[in-house]
Amino acid sequence: MIKMLIDTFTQNNRKVYVYGKKSVLTNRQVPMILDLNCTTGNPKAEVLTNGWDEVTEKENIIVIAPEYDDYATYSECPFLRDLIAVCVQKYPIDESRIYSVGFSNGGASSVALASTYPNLLAGIAAMGWAIGMMRSKTQIPFLLIQGSKEYVDQNLPAVMDDEKETLRDIFLADNLITNEMRTDYKKWPYWGYPSSSQEVKELTYHDYDPTEI
Repeated sequence: MIKMLIDTFTQNNRKVYVYGKKSVLTNRQVPMILDLNCTTGNPKAEVLTNGWDEVTEKENIIVIAPEYDDYATYSECPFLRDLIAVCVQKYPIDESRIYSVGFSNGGASSVALASTYPNLLAGIAAMGWAIGMMRSKTQIPFLLIQGSKEYVDQNLPAVMDDEKETLRDIFLADNLITNEMRTDYKKWPYWGYPSSSQEVKELTYHDYDPTEI
């Protein structure tokens, strides 16, 4: 049994799964998380793997996990924008606190959504992959995650070109760097730029039980 699944509906012939406390449906306004799965992924499995069902058990938030074309990014943005609009109509969602997160293609799609509709989201998180932005003029809170055991090249993290493009676009948008600054991935692995601070954390990970979905 999947904890905290409170609703399902169909949008454009795609299943959409809604997680949260039943009590949030009677709240005035709560934040919304759009959780996008990886390529060939399963939206329900992604919620479990990322622990969103546990978060919704503790916090007053709504998590939306839709089926979508998980091979696509920018071309899926109109569907995801319309889905958010439907959710705002169906549930008590605070439109100023809508976030998009995802792993691999889900992370890249979150970046694409923020790029296409710069005033739609309050923040994004991309894990494992990202894609370049079309705009670099609108600030947006962001979290980009790369694992320490990702593919390496000559003992250095092999950051893909589109991830490098994303980093530069977002850093420029948020005034963290200037146009004159150039990357040096040998000196600053993963990010290519010097950081103002650094913290090391050991994160726990639990995979989903296929029998639960």
